[in-house]
Order: sequence, then C-alpha cells, then structure tokens
Amino acid sequence: MQTLRTGGAGFFDPVGGTREILGVDTLTIDTEKDVNGDTGVNLGVGKYLNEKVYLELERTPNPSQPWRGNITIELTPTLTLESSTGGASGIEGFQLKWKPDY
Repeated sequence: MQTLRTGGAGFFDPVGGTREILGVDTLTIDTEKDVNGDTGVNLGVGKYLNEKVYLELERTPNPSQPWRGNITIELTPTLTLESSTGGASGIEGFQLKWKPDY
C-alpha cells in the first residue's frame, strides 16, 4: 500500500492510488447541486473498454437521478456517438458529434 500513501512518485496521490486499485482509467470526485439547491458529492469512474469505447458510471447527489451512465464510441477519427442514461425516464439521450480535423 506504499503506492496509495506516496502515489508511487514521492508525493501523496490518494485518487491516483485508488484508481489503480479499482482498475479504472478515470476517477472523479466533484460537487454538484441537487434539485433542491443543496450541494453534494458526485463520484464517477470510467474505463476504456477498448481504444474506441469509453464507459463511465456516476453517483450523483440528486435523489431523482442518483445514477448516470455514459458511453462514448469513436465511430471514425472525426465522428463520435455519445449516449447517457439516468433521469426519470432512464434514458437521457444520445449525441452524434463531429469534430473537424484541421
């Protein structure tokens, strides 16, 4: 557990160490306001399933939408498909994003 204490590079990095222990690519800890305007903790973990597919799961402080899932699929180098779940209906929607390659 020396890695969790020191971050492996001589400095304290509990988020990086926890990310390594969990085996995820991203770990985010943030604050977010719920529907009542109260601030709570938002926790997210994400993993690249392969080099073109990224999956993220978030736990939010919002009681009407406590869990959110997001998936991003790179269809081409300039075209991605993003989809989100959560909310009252269970599906938030999807977006097709194009980014020009200059």
